[in-house]
Amino acid sequence: MKIPVKVRYGLRMMVLLAKSKKRTSTKKLSRIMNVSNLFLRQVAGPLEKKGFIKSFRGKQGGYIMAKDPEKIKTFSVFKAFNQDLTLSHCVARPETCKKVKTCHTRKFIENLSKIIEDKLKTTTLKDIMKMK
Repeated sequence: MKIPVKVRYGLRMMVLLAKSKKRTSTKKLSRIMNVSNLFLRQVAGPLEKKGFIKSFRGKQGGYIMAKDPEKIKTFSVFKAFNQDLTLSHCVARPETCKKVKTCHTRKFIENLSKIIEDKLKTTTLKDIMKMK
């Protein structure tokens, strides 16, 4: 499973905002993250919609955390970007696979998907902030 770019940058953005503990301008964030303002706004949209961050417009505009990092599960960040966490189509949609009843690897892939999902459901943004 490859973590989508917007999810990675969404997590990075929120770590920066949480560490800052204050409103951070779009310009500063885009410079630190080495992305365009437009891309940053595309990343911020789903995060704001889910109530993780808050945006401010105008000359003093930017972003601030709207929710405690301890209360943000990484699973919910993936879901904010409408990401499917299953590792294979046969796990996500068994009806599309002709070998679903005879495949020996499907259960392994299903179990691995569950392990990843469980890890995402128990890991918070605060946990990520502690990692080096």
